[in-house]
Amino acid sequence: MNFMTIRTELILFFIFAIPSCGISQQTIEDFRSSRTGDSYGIIIKKPKNFDSTKSYHLVYFTDAGINSGKVILSQPEENIKNCILIGIAHKGNWETKRQRDLIPSDAGGYSDKNFGQASKFYLFMKEELMPYINKKFSKPKSKVFIGHSFGGLQALYMSIRENKLFDHYYAISPSVWANYKELMKIEKQYAATNKNYNSNISIYAGSLEFLNKVLSSSQEFYNTVKERKYTGLSITHSIINGINHYGIVPKVLPGIFRQFR
Repeated sequence: MNFMTIRTELILFFIFAIPSCGISQQTIEDFRSSRTGDSYGIIIKKPKNFDSTKSYHLVYFTDAGINSGKVILSQPEENIKNCILIGIAHKGNWETKRQRDLIPSDAGGYSDKNFGQASKFYLFMKEELMPYINKKFSKPKSKVFIGHSFGGLQALYMSIRENKLFDHYYAISPSVWANYKELMKIEKQYAATNKNYNSNISIYAGSLEFLNKVLSSSQEFYNTVKERKYTGLSITHSIINGINHYGIVPKVLPGIFRQFR
C-alpha cells in the first residue's frame, strides 16, 4: 500500500467514521464497477428528518473524499433537507484515477489505461451505480449531478452523451481545456448529426481562473453550444468575481442547493 492509498483511506475514515452528532444519516459502501475495473466508495447521506414515504432530489457528485466533495458533504442541514447526497470517492491514487475517469477521449484524443476513460465512467454511472441507487430511492423529485474541475468536465461530457442521465448538470470550474479541448471536438461531432441537446446546464467559473484556462475554455463551450441554437437546451455561464479555482466551490454551492425545493 503506497502513501497515496493510505492518505485516501484516512481521509475517508475521518469523513465517514466519525459520528455526525445526529445531524444526518450517512453511510459508505464499497462498489465494484465492471465497466471501469475499479472499486469506489459510495457515500449516501440522507437528511436528518428523512422520511421513506417522501421524494427527494438525488444529488450525485464526484470527488466525495477530497476538495469539493467534502464541501458538499458539509453543507448545513437546511441546505440538504430536500436532498439525498450520493458521493463517488476514488480509492487509492485519486489524482491518477480522476484523470482516468473524468477526462474524455471520444473524438480521438489521447488515452491510455490511466487517462481519458470518461466513456467507461459514464457507463459505470448509467449501467451500474444509478440502477443500484434507483432501487433504493425509486421515486426521486429529480436527479442532478454536481462536478468541480475534472468533475465539472465530466458533467458537461455526460450532458452531451446520447442518454441524458440527469435532469440538471452543475459544472463548477469545468476543465474544458483538458486533453487539448477534447470536449469541444466531441461537441462538434455531436452537432454534425444532432439538433436537439435536451439538457439543463449551469456552468460556474471564477474571474481569477484565467491562468488555469478554466474561464476561457468554459466560456468557449458555452458560446459554442449557444450559437448552435440547439433545441431542448437551457444553459447558463456565471462568472464569480474575485474567486479562484477552489474558492468557488463554497461560494456557489448554497445557491445551487436552494434550487432543490
